[in-house]
Amino acid sequence: MLKKITVFLILLFLPVLAGAEEDKLCQVRLPFEKATIEYSISGVEEGTETLYIKNFGDTTARFHRSVMQVMGIEKVTETIIITEPEWIYTYDLREKTATKTVNPKIYLEEEYLQLNESERGQVRKNSEKLGLGLPNNGMNGEFEANVMTMLGMHCDKTQLMGTTSYTIHDSDIPLKTESNIMGMITLIEATSVKKGYAPEKYFLHPEGITAVIDPEADAVSRSMAQEIIRKLNDPEASENVLFKDSAHQLQPDPEEQQDMEKAIEALKNIFEN
Repeated sequence: MLKKITVFLILLFLPVLAGAEEDKLCQVRLPFEKATIEYSISGVEEGTETLYIKNFGDTTARFHRSVMQVMGIEKVTETIIITEPEWIYTYDLREKTATKTVNPKIYLEEEYLQLNESERGQVRKNSEKLGLGLPNNGMNGEFEANVMTMLGMHCDKTQLMGTTSYTIHDSDIPLKTESNIMGMITLIEATSVKKGYAPEKYFLHPEGITAVIDPEADAVSRSMAQEIIRKLNDPEASENVLFKDSAHQLQPDPEEQQDMEKAIEALKNIFEN
């Protein structure tokens, strides 16, 4: 699951690469310096999220609280994800544990800056070509720019891995995310955006919890970044070639797949009853 999430995070940046500057990649272009976005969560989980944004999106803090009922037992999830330019911290407030991983943008930047001017131009060109039409096979991905307006902001649409995300145009900030994983549906939708408001206290890390580096996530991020930049630097790059290896990494092994199917089927039976 960790590998799938990491791959999805990196691939979500692809539509943003097309407008990259000569010395900058994956630059978030929010139309405001700071804001607070409130979300509702519905489906297999019920709850809320609050996303605090500052520095035009370079730093965010996402507070998540949701509840799932399983066989009369209430499963409560409380997390804080703090994304900074160099690190992403994930805090589990109930378990009092935390992990940190290098921001995937760092690895993409590193690989990009190793290229010469001509190669960077090729990467941006292919990003624009592939970003506007992710492959319809393998990973079943699609991208469309400015497909709708939510809360007064234009949104791009990305479909990937059973998840449809509507992000603020030319950014990686979602306003609506719909996921359907083996019949388990979750909808996270923004209900309000308060621009100019993001109290500094929400960006402070929780006291008493030490974040531990997650080497597996870092290894996957670096590997994916290297592969994506290498493929985007190919003048003959195509959707199928670019995403072939990514799709392979998303495939669980047979034992994992079998365990997942059993767990999902059990949960479906519980909800139906």
